[in-house]
Amino acid sequence: MSLRRQIVILKMIVLMTGLAAYGQTETNECDTIYEFAETMPKYGQEDSELMEYFNKNVVTVLSDCYEREAILISRIYAILTISREGNVIDVEFKKLHATEECREFLKEKILKMKGWTSAKQGNRKVCCRFKWPITINLK
Repeated sequence: MSLRRQIVILKMIVLMTGLAAYGQTETNECDTIYEFAETMPKYGQEDSELMEYFNKNVVTVLSDCYEREAILISRIYAILTISREGNVIDVEFKKLHATEECREFLKEKILKMKGWTSAKQGNRKVCCRFKWPITINLK
């Protein structure tokens, strides 16, 4: 076997090993992520529970960001990825004017949310994105 062929085979082995390890991350537990499902993910039993979580847990993060960095956040548009098991496995922020440290702190808090009911497509539980627009009244 030629040296060139051995190098190509070695590169393929390294590439495949890297892909296998990468594919095992928590955010890749979903083979398909739906933007919309027949039954969308839901937090808690009542619609008000999502805002209760926000007021109890997220507002403290926003207050800390304001105290540390003098950044007043009045609007958040978060896109959460909810797994088949009802866990938040990813959070993406759109149009959030905050430092990277504040974003990470906020993301960390949201990733710890427990109590989601997963989305369903037919009778099958599926991974789905949940769009969460939040406007904070600063009176």
